[in-house]
Amino acid sequence: MEDRARSLLDGWEGCDSQGCGSAILERVRRGDLKALAAAGEELLGNRSFLLDALSRDVRALDYASDILQADPVVLLAAIARSAYSTQLAPDSFLKDPAFVQQAVECNGHALEFVDGELQKDKTIVMAAVQQSGSSLQYAADSLRVDVEIVRAAVRQDGLALEYAAEQLQATPDLALDAACQNMSALKFVPSILLSDRGFMLKAIRRSAFAMQFAAESLRRDKDFVLEAIKQDGMAGRDGLVLQFASEELRSDRELLLKACRRFGSAVRLASSALLGDREFMWEAIQLNAVALQFAAENLRSDRSFILEALQRKGACLKYVPEEFLTDRHLVIEAVKNDRSALNYAPENLRQDPTILSEVNRAVALSNRDDSAGEEG
Repeated sequence: MEDRARSLLDGWEGCDSQGCGSAILERVRRGDLKALAAAGEELLGNRSFLLDALSRDVRALDYASDILQADPVVLLAAIARSAYSTQLAPDSFLKDPAFVQQAVECNGHALEFVDGELQKDKTIVMAAVQQSGSSLQYAADSLRVDVEIVRAAVRQDGLALEYAAEQLQATPDLALDAACQNMSALKFVPSILLSDRGFMLKAIRRSAFAMQFAAESLRRDKDFVLEAIKQDGMAGRDGLVLQFASEELRSDRELLLKACRRFGSAVRLASSALLGDREFMWEAIQLNAVALQFAAENLRSDRSFILEALQRKGACLKYVPEEFLTDRHLVIEAVKNDRSALNYAPENLRQDPTILSEVNRAVALSNRDDSAGEEG
């Protein structure tokens, strides 16, 4: 027995008399488990060889010798690859707190297969959810109402909130912890929280995508959506929260223009009706030149609309369709409004005498205004 135990710890090459172990492992790596059936008893009874095989395919455990199928080191290696391997452990192992603790530390989902009494053990369950939050589903009911256990689970995997007791799913700080880890956890939050302005604004501060889970009444509430846009801005984002507002609010001129003041690109989330509205788009462009690139196609192809846009905001020359960039008159109108617009003109027009004259004229007017301001 002593020699046999020593052989389990030795490298497997010494018992590979035919030198075919490496070839077998390569076949296992490719999914050919039948190769293990051809391995000799010495190889299948050698721990090192089997661990190598398990690292390639966890199903190699089925071919191990009886001794190795009851070897804790081998079992834990298999469990780390697949929780289902826990079922192959002897019943005595599944009732042993020390072994189970190691098993759930390797793979939290091993908790599903251990003795029911150990599913009530807070230390073991804590180790399981810290390794895999969703293993909370296998904990005893008494621990799915435990705040410490549930908090650890949702911080590891926000979606574990699904398996928490209902009263904890309705606890704002736990729900926010879950949402912070994975915003989709909000689908497991009760409607009372999804209708709560304070709770939803905190969630939106963490991610604009939280807005999609807000109650319909909130997504139709203009004041709430404006505050959500503010929270979005405080988080350094670009108004994405508008994407989840009601269609009615995405057609609200006042709301969209307020959003555009914070984020020029927010106009992209306006309704198609607004994106095709000349007056609205001119106002949006005056707030931020980038708005031009989101205008409806019929406006972007309309020269008169482009001309008006350039007269209002010369810098939007950067966003005009390519076919208008070679239009000398349009470029002149742009630089009349903003001499820096010349930077967005084609190279040949940047040297155009008439255009350069307009740039010089704009510079002279600017200098004159500055002087008048100083004298005043």
